[in-house]
Amino acid sequence: MMVGALAVLGLVGMSSGAAQAQSMNASAFDGSNRSANNDALERDGLFGGISFGRGSIDVDCGDCAGSGGTLTEALSLETHVGYMLTPQLALVGEHWTVRYNARGGALFDDNAPHLVAQHVSSLGAQLFFGKSFWVRTGVGVGWHISDGDYAKRVGPSGQVQAVTTEINNTQQSPERPPLEEIPGPGASYFAAIGWEVAHSRSFVAEVQLRAASTQRADDAYQVRNVGLNVGASWY
Repeated sequence: MMVGALAVLGLVGMSSGAAQAQSMNASAFDGSNRSANNDALERDGLFGGISFGRGSIDVDCGDCAGSGGTLTEALSLETHVGYMLTPQLALVGEHWTVRYNARGGALFDDNAPHLVAQHVSSLGAQLFFGKSFWVRTGVGVGWHISDGDYAKRVGPSGQVQAVTTEINNTQQSPERPPLEEIPGPGASYFAAIGWEVAHSRSFVAEVQLRAASTQRADDAYQVRNVGLNVGASWY
């Protein structure tokens, strides 16, 4: 009987130990799940972000006498704010600026500062694929600034004039012909793809490839932009 009692006590001890180990394993599993859930990105409600990088500007107009070609060493700056309609779909408004500043160089034969820039404000949609990729596209308006020595057009008097919506008159020398101002914005279309390279519960670091086209209804000019940006978004 003593042997039988010892055997029963041994079985009870083993059963208790197994149950304790199972409970500890379950607790550890639940803890790891909670930790993973605490670190998981939650896309919900309002979000916003910024990015910057290298961009390009290419200007074309129907009666251009010549232009400096594509400017590939421009600064690309973007900011956006959005609202998550579903965990995969968002409504997004953004402003994108591509600016080329130069003093002399291959395009300009003087030491004066020159600016060629494009501003695009747009409203669109952003669709998320999985945990790291998204596509954003939309429509809006664009404003162009061209230096008088970059994009030129022939005016009514036969003079070569600049395609521009904003001109710094202090940069014009007395020898330059008067510049023609073309006021008003043009319609813009843009698209971007993004890769979120790092996540936290409310923050992502991302890389963006961007492109946009702006064209006035009267075909006075068309501007094409491309940008490669790095940035962050907060959810």
